[in-house]
Amino acid sequence: MVKLRSFLPGIFTAALLAGFAWLVLRPHEPVYQGKTLIVWLQETYEAGGDTKAEERAEEAIRALGAEALPVLVEGVRGQSSVFRAIVNDLGRDKSMHFLHLPPQDGLRQKVVWAFNILGARAKPAVPELARLLDPKDHDVAVTAVKCLGNIGPEARDAVREMVRLYELAPKGQRGEELRYWTALALADVGPVAQLAIPVLSATTNSPAAEFALIKIRGDSFLPYIESLKDTSNEARWNQRAMLVSRIGTNTEVVVPLLVAGLQTTNKSLHATALRALGQIHSQPEICIPAMIPFLKSTNVFVRRTSLEGLRSFGMAARPAVPEILGCLKDADYSVQLQAANALRAIEPQALAKKEGAKP
Repeated sequence: MVKLRSFLPGIFTAALLAGFAWLVLRPHEPVYQGKTLIVWLQETYEAGGDTKAEERAEEAIRALGAEALPVLVEGVRGQSSVFRAIVNDLGRDKSMHFLHLPPQDGLRQKVVWAFNILGARAKPAVPELARLLDPKDHDVAVTAVKCLGNIGPEARDAVREMVRLYELAPKGQRGEELRYWTALALADVGPVAQLAIPVLSATTNSPAAEFALIKIRGDSFLPYIESLKDTSNEARWNQRAMLVSRIGTNTEVVVPLLVAGLQTTNKSLHATALRALGQIHSQPEICIPAMIPFLKSTNVFVRRTSLEGLRSFGMAARPAVPEILGCLKDADYSVQLQAANALRAIEPQALAKKEGAKP
């Protein structure tokens, strides 16, 4: 009996590790070019914005298609589970590398990204995502509603559950966040989300609800866009600026107003305008010269956001290359990383030349 008891901890540990390995590497998880979907997502997350890494992962997601959906839905559902947290810790333990457990950091973020790539092809996941819209489970509900928004009009069958989520969102900051992302998801579903009009119309002082109503009703965005001329309310301007970057049209009106935001003295407005201009990535002849000076901002976040925005313009941002090269020596390491990622997208030869010159 004593000998048996001495073996029990080892037996329990082995069983536990086997369970973890089964959780992450179970046979039905889809594989592309020798890597499971979770590994593709995790590697992209850890690449920190590397354009090439994102392109490879995007190729994998598109190739797997509907086969990827069960794993992606599981990523929405299981992100906050204790089991995955332990898997994450084991995956980073060098002594456990023989298990090949992929870390789980950033999984939620990349699952949302994957649904954006699949778009309407992810329609079969709509019923399961709709069942995850529980206001009591904030993180899961936010992730699920973002995924439904990325599916677009094909998520119409989840509109009733999305409206219910909007109505039952609790008071306070977390409830506001839940309503914000639900409104944007309903906006992405578009005109087929008519059922949401009454509850959105009853909401006051919400740029997100206003935005969703315009999309669902098919109204003109021009009055909403022109409200950016007023920069007196920082929070309201920031939210509206980020929302207009999702419109996809009227860039000839939007871009000058965002550039005007860069001419204020408010660093918060600077960061928002830079991010919004990057998401729109239109009219580079206007945007690039306006964005370059912020690479030397005294604010680390603004410098980093400027690099992220310039990166999205690709080769059109070549006039910024000399200043971006200077950011490779920035005092902040995260700025250095963003500078390298920007150069990979804008002019990789310049980065290769710089790295080749290192002693």
